[in-house]
Amino acid sequence: MDGRATPDSTGYELMAKLHALYAMKGIALTGWSGELDIELTNFAAGLRPDFATAILSNWADGSRREEQRRYGFEELVDIIVYSHEVGVAKPDTAIFRLTEDRLGLKAHEIVFLDDYDPNVQAARACGWHAVCHRDTAVSIKEIVVTIEQAAQLPG
Repeated sequence: MDGRATPDSTGYELMAKLHALYAMKGIALTGWSGELDIELTNFAAGLRPDFATAILSNWADGSRREEQRRYGFEELVDIIVYSHEVGVAKPDTAIFRLTEDRLGLKAHEIVFLDDYDPNVQAARACGWHAVCHRDTAVSIKEIVVTIEQAAQLPG
């Protein structure tokens, strides 16, 4: 890993697309406490280049510029979807579908991590695999298990 950081943040979801013949092609991470979670950041950074990644955020206007300045998110992920830029926010189904389209994924190919349960439930209702983030090590383990289970599926 290159030591890059990504947020452990409410409002940040990291999607990832597996470049292999797995049923699971997408992964998602989050949890924002105001402090950058280095462990989660390093995990997220380590998903590339095997996974295409994205941040899905409900943050306000100006977030892209400030977060790029502070954390370099545009170099960390393949796409960033900010709700204020697209006019729809989590937990609205439309933002999940938009993110699927931008990643080129189907719903069942995405694992989503968010620390706000209504967003997790909305993602599941859209057909995404979803983990409610409470602890970084546990969340990373749940994502890895989901990927491993998907790798065992045919197709």
